[in-house]
Amino acid sequence: MMKPQNRAHVVAILYDETQDTPLALLQIDGKDAFISMPVGAFEASSIIMASEDLVTPQPLIHDVLIQLLKEHSFNAEYVELWGSPISGYYGRFRYQSRFFHRYLSIVPADCLVLALRLHLPIYIDPAMAANATSELPKDLVFDSANTQILYLDTHQPAQSL
Repeated sequence: MMKPQNRAHVVAILYDETQDTPLALLQIDGKDAFISMPVGAFEASSIIMASEDLVTPQPLIHDVLIQLLKEHSFNAEYVELWGSPISGYYGRFRYQSRFFHRYLSIVPADCLVLALRLHLPIYIDPAMAANATSELPKDLVFDSANTQILYLDTHQPAQSL
């Protein structure tokens, strides 16, 4: 569908009270460009857990999928995201079975969890990168009554900070 061109990483998980939803904040590698996309509450928790390498006593569905991939000798390659706030966001996971490259369409939040758990690159398409903002959201820079920072990646600080 698309050629991987812009690599990104998760910078933060925010909760926006005006939208009543958590947001994943991505930064395009090597640029001061940021993309925020809505994720569900459970997905936000899974992203935070994957970012911190936390595991539960019983495996979550992402962990089960990873076990399945490993047990059947599939090689995970990368995840890719595309879309916009208007059309919605989409994602897919690329892996290799013996001789063929395969894709699994999954929601973007699950793509992020798999990428974090498996240490895979996250690629975004050029149109999505073109919609990125060049500044950190004001909520990360200034106190805001409408947004709370649920998670801030201190392992890879955003370039603008």
